[in-house]
Order: sequence, then structure tokens, then C-alpha cells
Amino acid sequence: PDVVSTTQEPTFASTDWSVISINPSGFGEMSRDSGAAFTDLGAGWVPVTNYGSVDHQLNTVCDAAAGTMSFDYVGVWEVTFFFSMTHNTANSGRIIQARAYNATDGGVGGSGTPIGIGRDQGATTFSVTFWLEILAADVNDLYRMELGNGDAVSLVTMEFLRFASKKIA
Repeated sequence: PDVVSTTQEPTFASTDWSVISINPSGFGEMSRDSGAAFTDLGAGWVPVTNYGSVDHQLNTVCDAAAGTMSFDYVGVWEVTFFFSMTHNTANSGRIIQARAYNATDGGVGGSGTPIGIGRDQGATTFSVTFWLEILAADVNDLYRMELGNGDAVSLVTMEFLRFASKKIA
């Protein structure tokens, strides 16, 4: 009596399919794992471009050269941005920021996230994961990651880049 047959099909009291919502999945990823010169950073924002390759995409459109990703469905997307860069050293600590930027309408997907660069450090590695809500008006807009809005950092070489997303709700 306490044993349920694994071959028995489940039965449902209702066949009202209108209560089932469809939440399509989606993901996208662009990356580069070889060093490439990058623009010096400072007071303004600099778009991160030239990822090198599109590794995966489903219900997203990734443009590795332009560094943009668009999302085909409304919902909440988990976005991860990771980079490792070498740069000049300085006799004081510095702060730059990273942010998601909607290049289609000029909107910002959250405020900039501060990145601390320690005194006399010639390399920085950083990763941030955040949720980005895509509304109906934002579907197919081009999003990109940007760095800057902080202290001067020169002789920048991006050693590794990754911009990835997955739909979570």
C-alpha cells in the first residue's frame, strides 16, 4: 500500500492548460582567453569589445566584435562579467567601475560596481554577477559591459574576458 508503481502514469484533476505558463530558457556567452591591448581607463566609460568568440547562445544574440548581447524574451537574466587585465602600476590605490549599459536606449542596467586596484599592482582580476530584468520594451536591445568612471589606468591589456547570461525567471 505504501509502494507506488513507477510505471503508473500520473492523473490530473483538471486539463485546463491555460494555467500553465511558458518560460523559455536562454543563455549566451562570449569570451576571449588571449591578451589584447585595451583602451586606457579614466573618468569616462569605455565599452568592452572584441571578445574573440561566441561560445554559446540560445534566445540571445551575441556579437563578439561589438561586445553586445541582446535578449529575446522578457524576464530576469543572471549576467556574469569577468575579466583579468594587466596595466601600469601606481604608487597609490585606484578605483574604477564596471556596469551594464543598454547601447540601444542609453539606459544603465544598475549602477557601477567599484573595483579596487591596490597600490603597486600591475594586474587586476574581477568578476561580478547580477540580475538584469528585461522588460518588453528592452527585448532585442543591445547590452554591453563598460569599464571606467574612475581613476586613470594605462597600458591596459585584457588577458581574459567573459560576458555570460542565463535566463532565471
